[in-house]
Amino acid sequence: MARAAASRLAAAANSSSTRELFARHLVGSAASAWTAPPRLPEPGRERRSPSWWCPSRSFHATRRVYARDFYDVLGVSKDASAPDIKKAYYALAKKFHPDTNKDDADAEKKFQEVNRAYEVLKDDDKREIYDQLGPEAYERQASGGDPGGPGFPQGNPFGDIFGDIFDNAYRGGQDVKVSVELSFMEAVQGCRKTITYEADTFCGTCNGSGVPPGTVPKTCKTCRGSGVIYMQKGIFTVECTCSLCSGSGKIVKNFCKTCKGEQVVKGKMSVKLDIAAGIDDNDTMKVFGKGGADVERNKPGDLYVTIKVREDPIFRREGNHVHVDSVLSIAQAVLGGTVTVPTLTGNVTVKVRQGTQPGEKVVLRGKGIKARNSSVFGNQYVHFNIRVPTSMNPYFVGILVPVAVSLLLRKRRKAERKRGVPVEVGGEPGYAVRNYRFEQPVETHWEGVSTLAELFEQSCKEYVYMPLLGTRKLISRETEAAPGGRSFEKLHLGEYEWKCYAESFKSVCNFSSGLIRVGHQKNERVAIFAETRAEWQIALQACFRQNITVVTIYASLGEEALCHSLNETEVTTVVCGQKELKKLIDVSGQLDTVKRVVYINEEGISAEVSSAQNCTSWIVESFEGVIRLGAEAPVEANMPLPSDVAVIMYTSGSTGLPKGVMMTHRNVLATLSAVMTIVPVLGSKDIYLAYLPLAHILELAAEALMAAVGASIGYGSPLTLTDTSSKIKKGTLGDASALKPTLMTAVPAILDRVRDGVRKKVDTKGGIAKQLFDVAYNRRLAAINGSWLGAWGLEKLLWETLVFGKVRAILGGKIRFVLSGGAPLSGDTQRFINICLGAPIGQGYGLTETCAGGTFSEYDDTSVGRVGAPLPCSYIKLIDWPEGGYLTTDLPMPRGEIVIGGPNVTKGYFKNEAKTNEVYKDDEKGMRWFYSGDIGRFHPDGCLEIIDRKKDIVKLQHGEYVSLGKVEAALIVSPYVENIMIHADPFHNYCVALVVAAHIKLESWASQQGIKYSDFSDLCQKPEAVKEVLGSLAKAAKQARLEKFEIPAKIKLIPEPWTPESGLVTAALKLKREVIRKTYENDLTQLYA
Repeated sequence: MARAAASRLAAAANSSSTRELFARHLVGSAASAWTAPPRLPEPGRERRSPSWWCPSRSFHATRRVYARDFYDVLGVSKDASAPDIKKAYYALAKKFHPDTNKDDADAEKKFQEVNRAYEVLKDDDKREIYDQLGPEAYERQASGGDPGGPGFPQGNPFGDIFGDIFDNAYRGGQDVKVSVELSFMEAVQGCRKTITYEADTFCGTCNGSGVPPGTVPKTCKTCRGSGVIYMQKGIFTVECTCSLCSGSGKIVKNFCKTCKGEQVVKGKMSVKLDIAAGIDDNDTMKVFGKGGADVERNKPGDLYVTIKVREDPIFRREGNHVHVDSVLSIAQAVLGGTVTVPTLTGNVTVKVRQGTQPGEKVVLRGKGIKARNSSVFGNQYVHFNIRVPTSMNPYFVGILVPVAVSLLLRKRRKAERKRGVPVEVGGEPGYAVRNYRFEQPVETHWEGVSTLAELFEQSCKEYVYMPLLGTRKLISRETEAAPGGRSFEKLHLGEYEWKCYAESFKSVCNFSSGLIRVGHQKNERVAIFAETRAEWQIALQACFRQNITVVTIYASLGEEALCHSLNETEVTTVVCGQKELKKLIDVSGQLDTVKRVVYINEEGISAEVSSAQNCTSWIVESFEGVIRLGAEAPVEANMPLPSDVAVIMYTSGSTGLPKGVMMTHRNVLATLSAVMTIVPVLGSKDIYLAYLPLAHILELAAEALMAAVGASIGYGSPLTLTDTSSKIKKGTLGDASALKPTLMTAVPAILDRVRDGVRKKVDTKGGIAKQLFDVAYNRRLAAINGSWLGAWGLEKLLWETLVFGKVRAILGGKIRFVLSGGAPLSGDTQRFINICLGAPIGQGYGLTETCAGGTFSEYDDTSVGRVGAPLPCSYIKLIDWPEGGYLTTDLPMPRGEIVIGGPNVTKGYFKNEAKTNEVYKDDEKGMRWFYSGDIGRFHPDGCLEIIDRKKDIVKLQHGEYVSLGKVEAALIVSPYVENIMIHADPFHNYCVALVVAAHIKLESWASQQGIKYSDFSDLCQKPEAVKEVLGSLAKAAKQARLEKFEIPAKIKLIPEPWTPESGLVTAALKLKREVIRKTYENDLTQLYA
C-alpha cells in the first residue's frame, strides 16, 4: 500500500498541478518510530486526505497469524476481572489435565492452550498489549518466545493506526441543501428556476492541488523514499507505514495560502432547475453531482432542493384538489342562476341552484392539479358565501319575499369541520394540536422580509400616498363643573389629519438619524413612555431602523415600577409625553442611566420642559427638534437581523414588579404572518381605530399588521372613544364617529362596558323601545344558533336597520371585524356585541411571552366561550396538572396546562434567568415552549377554551377548589357589577367578594325603592343595597351553574372605580390581586369575622 502511494506521488510530482499535501510526523530513532498524530484540521473545517496520500499504515508481522482468541479459550468475556480469569483457568486446567485424561489424545493440546492463554491474561501488562494487538502478537509463544520480554515496546505502539484509517476515510464531496420559493401557479404548471447557492469548489489559486503551483515533493529522509519503516527487537520484526510521509515516500512543506491545503474553498454555484408541474410544498428534488467538489475528482456531492410554495389569494390546495370561494348575492342564492368561477386553466361558468345555503359547495371534476407521473387530475371545489346588501329595491323585495319564505325558513345546519388537528411534538408529554392548514409553524408571510424594519419599509414603498397615521386636531380644552365640587376636563376635537406612508417613512428616517445626532450610542436602549399616538409609532420604527432595542413602558405605571424598568434595562434615552415628563422629573434622582429625554410636543408642556432642563443633567429635546436634526444630517440605516431583540416589553405587573420580555424581530413577525392567514382579507381600504396602550403587545402587533397591509391607523383614546365618553365635549364627535373604522381591537373589559352601556340605555328608554330591542335580539340570537325560528333574510335586514343600526353607529357604523384579546371574553358579551354590531368578534389567546400569538377564532366560527384553533405560527400543547384534577386523558375534551411552542415564543425575561428557566423550555427538536399557567381544554374540532388558571385556584377548608377567575367571569354579568374580585381563605369553607358597584344602576334601584342616602359611598354601606347585589350575584351564579361553595357568601360594595391610575388594575384592566388584597385588607378580615 505504501509503495503504491509512493508510485502515485512520483507521477504527481512530475505534473504542474500537484494535487495534495503530506501530513508531517515527528520521527525519532528506529527504536521509537511511533510518532505523534498528524496535524489537526483548522476548527470548523473537515479534514480531507489528498488523492495520493495513503490514508492508512500497513502492518507486517514475520510469522503466521494465530487466530484463536485467548478469552474464548478460557470462556470469559473481554471485561472479565482477574479473579474470574483465574477461576476459569483452574476449572479448565482440572478438566483437561493429562493425568485425568489419559485416554484423550486432545486433552494435552487443550491443556497447553489453556496454559498459554492464562499466562498472557493473568499479567496486566501482557493483557493490555494483547487487547491492543490480538493473539497474533503472541503466536511465537508456542515456540518459547515472550512478547512481553526485553526489547518489546511498552504501551500501545499501534494506537494511531486504526484512527488514521477511519479518520481519513473519504466519502466524496459534501451534499448541499437549499430551498426555492414558488408561486402557486409556478408549482401547479411547472417552471424553470436558476438557483444560486454556496458550496465547496476547487481552489483557484492552486487549481485544487492544495500546494502552490510548481511545488516539487522531496524524498522522505526517514524512510528514504520507501514509504515504510522497520523495527527489530529480539526475534520480533514489525514493518509499518512511515508516519512522516504517510507511506508516500515524498514530502511537501508548503501549503496553498488560499485553501490552506484543503484543495477546496466556499464558492458560489448556480444550476438551472426544471421543476415538474404539480410539485407540492415541502417536496424535495435531488440534482446529482451539483453539490460540493470532490478532492478525488470522482464523486462530487449532490444538491437537494426543497420546494416552498406561497399561498395564493384565490386558490387553496389540498393534495391534488383545489378550493376557491365564490360570493353570491341574496338573489342568486335564493333564485339560482350562474356565476363565473376562476380555475387553473381559465374562468368557467358554474350553475347555482335555488336556495343555495352559505357554506355549500360544488365539485368541478378534473379541474384540479395533475398528479405527477400520472394522467389523472384532481378536482376543484367551489364554496359559496352570501353577500348581504345594504339597501334593496322595493320591486325586487316583492319578488324575493315569497321565495325567501319557502326556501330560507328552515333550520340551518352548522358545518362541522376541523380547525385544529393533533400533532406529534417533542418536550414534555401531553396533547398537542396545530392549525389544520399548516403542518409546520409559519415564520414569515412576506417575501424578502425577515424583520419589522424591512416590513415597514416595504409597506411604505408599496402604499406611498395612502394615509397611514391619523391624529385629531385639538381645538380647545375646557373645564366643566360637576356635583360635589369636582371638575372634569372636556376636549373639543376636530377632524382627523393624516400623514401618508411616504411622509411617515420620512419622519421615521429623520427621527432615527436625529437620535444619533443627540448622542444616542450603539447598543444603548430607548424607552418609550407615552400614551398611544402617532409619535409613538414613529419612534418605534425609527429605533428599528438603527437596530436599537425599544423598552416599552405603560404610561400608567407607578413610580417604583417605572424606576425598576428604566434602571434594569439601563435606558439612556426616553421618549415621553407631557404627563410622563412630569413623572420622570419627579423620579429623576432615582434614575441611574438616563441621559436624554425627547418630549412629544403638547399644549401646556413648557413648564415641565423648563423644569427638566433646570433640575436635571439631561439633554432635553422636542420630538420635532430631533426630526429636524436628523433631516439636516441623515445617518445611514443600521438594519437589524431577525435574531436581534426588537422590544423589551415590560408586563403590567399584575403580580408584583413588571418583568421585561425580550422579543426578537423573528418572534413578532411570526405572529403577524400567522394572523394574516386567519383574518379575512385585510387591505388599504381598511381603517383601524388605535386606542389601546402601544406598550401592550396586542396593540403593537395590531398596528404593525395594519401598516403591513396598507391600512390607515387613526389614533384615539379610551376617554374620547365615543360621543358620550367622559372627555368629549357635548356636541363633539367621539373618535369612532369621526373615524368610522372598519377594524378595531378591544380588551374584554371595554366590550363589557359597551354591552352594559347599551343595555342601560335600552332599560332607561323602556316601553316599546325595550320590547322591540328584546324581540330583535332574541330573533337574531336564534338565527346565529342555527334555529329556523330565528331572523333570516329580510327580517334580519329589518332588525339591523331599525334596531341595531343605532348601536353600530356608536362605533362609527362600519365595523366589520373586532379582535378581542388580553383576557377571556364572556360568552354573553361576545354574543351581544356580535349581534348588535353585525360583525364577528375574533377572540384570540396569547401572552406577552408569545408575542400575542397562540390561538385565534376564525371569521366563520360563531361559537362563544372559545379562543379558536392554534395560529399557524404555534403549536398548543396541554400537559397534565394532577393537583388541579386536569388531565389530557379527560374525554371527550382533553384538559391541562396550556404550553405554547413555535417561532413566536420569546427569548425570556431580561436579567431574570431563574424565572426564564422556570417557564421557558427547549425540547430535543429545538422548539421553544412557554408554560402559561393557564388551564384549557380542546374541543373536538381543535379549538381551545380557557377554563382556569393555576395561580387563581384556592383550596377551601373542606377540600373544595375554587377558581377565582372562573367565578369572576360568571358574576361580572350582573348589572350591579362594574368590577369584582373573589377572595377565598383556605382556613374557611366559603369565599367572599369585593364588588365595585355600578353607579347608575344601583342609584336607579335605590330611587325606585325610596332609599335615602347622602352620597354613593353611603348607599354602598346600606344593608338593603348589599342584599340586592348579593341576590343578583346568586342569580348570575345559577345561570352559570356554579357550585354552592363557589358563590360568595358575603360581599363588600366598593364605591370607587378600579382604574390603572389607582394601581388596582393593569393598563389592560386585569386585576392586581395582591395590591387589591393589601388595599382592602381590613374589609376582607371583617368579611371573615
